Amino acid sequence: MGKCLSVCRHRDENENDSAEKSDQDQSFQEKQRRKTRDEHRRRISSGETDRKRVVGEGGDDERQVKHQGRRRKSSGLSRYSGDGRHVVENPFSIAAFNVKRFGVSKMSDPKIVDILVSLVTSFDVMLIQEVVDVSGKAVKALLQAVNDASKDQGEYDVLVSDRVGRTNQKEQYAVYFRKAKVQILDSSVYSDPGDVFIREPLIVRMKCNTVIPGASELTMICIHTQPKSANKEIDQLYEVHKHVTGTLGAKNVILLGDFNAGGTYIRSQDWETNRLRGDEFNWLIPDHMDTTTTNTLAAYDRIVVWGEELLKAVVPNSAQVYRFDQALGIDQDTLNKVSDHYPVVFSLQTCVHPTLEKNIRKKISFMFTDKRFPEINPQTLLNDVKIHKFKTRSLYDETGALKIVELRSHKISKLSEVGSHLEKLRAENKNLLSYSVLAALQHELKLVESAKGKLSEEEKGKYLILLVLDLELKNLTCSVEIQTNLNQGVILAG
Repeated sequence: MGKCLSVCRHRDENENDSAEKSDQDQSFQEKQRRKTRDEHRRRISSGETDRKRVVGEGGDDERQVKHQGRRRKSSGLSRYSGDGRHVVENPFSIAAFNVKRFGVSKMSDPKIVDILVSLVTSFDVMLIQEVVDVSGKAVKALLQAVNDASKDQGEYDVLVSDRVGRTNQKEQYAVYFRKAKVQILDSSVYSDPGDVFIREPLIVRMKCNTVIPGASELTMICIHTQPKSANKEIDQLYEVHKHVTGTLGAKNVILLGDFNAGGTYIRSQDWETNRLRGDEFNWLIPDHMDTTTTNTLAAYDRIVVWGEELLKAVVPNSAQVYRFDQALGIDQDTLNKVSDHYPVVFSLQTCVHPTLEKNIRKKISFMFTDKRFPEINPQTLLNDVKIHKFKTRSLYDETGALKIVELRSHKISKLSEVGSHLEKLRAENKNLLSYSVLAALQHELKLVESAKGKLSEEEKGKYLILLVLDLELKNLTCSVEIQTNLNQGVILAG
């Protein structure tokens, strides 16, 4: 700062003259800008408008385009939000993949690297098992390749476990995750007090920013069992689950990986005593589903979820074996070079971006459609008929013809008043609301009245009647709406 001031003070005269001329030019330009701005403001205040000529089917049509005194307030969100999240998220996807002997040799094959990159970037979280690279270069190289390919989708990071295993061939678990959506809270390798596991499970606690409330904090138990002791290790996962729910307080648990839970390693009678097959555990990948790329035909790889909120969040029918050879057009030889397993995957429901959530109104309603068109002139209904505590609105098509007439009541504070408003509407306008529709609505109102105790405080006192007269379909739809937080069950079921 001192140096800059010194230079300014020691200008020579030529520099000063040049500066004065520049200042004069800038002053003139500023006056012109102010003049234009003041003229613009004057035209707005006086109601003057610019005219814009539009050519349409009916020829030239002049429309007035009014300048607004201020810009429309922005929601702060575009197609993508500033924090890397969509306005409405795609389901949150999780995958587990045993990449056969993943190491430097696999990463030296560009074709295999491209396939692995495509797989990782297809999911928000991917667990890779059987990482055998002692140097750690393969995991880092794959991360670099993934981020080079996913610049528009958001950056990834990777969590790598300690090396685990009793034999000389120790392995690691690698969890690749999308940074904008996932926050790793904690991770540890299970202590395995009884030394049951040949490769101790990795426990990862994470916060998933886009998953619906109640299921956004997840605990993953990652496992790769030894084939000959698969039943014993799967049963012991019950103790790992007990540890994470008891000691760590986990509410939503996902057990995933290569369980070796099929083929010759598991007999049907083994499941009868296996504690992880209890009713509280939900096996998303069933016993009959083949997870291998060979002719073995066995459900080795599994995903098991525990927790009421987590189970509710699972997207129906999303759990599957991802046969990427079919999706990516890969031949059998290349497929075998990648792995002898397919990834197993599933998805969780996501929420609307919190910036928009406050602007969304949720409603439950029951409605009836009368296909007998009311014997009433819609234009008369709009212009001459005055209905107490109802507002009318009209919608027109592109030709200017009347298409829909809508009658909307004011907010009704008591449920009992909804019925009386409907009766009064029927009494004053018998040609508009038929007796059969009125009777059906009153029947449903009685059901709601009997379930009134189940309404939350947010839902009480927020009732509305809506009638829609559709001139194109020639019918009348009448509905009663209740503003809701959607946490209730189907309270209108009769």
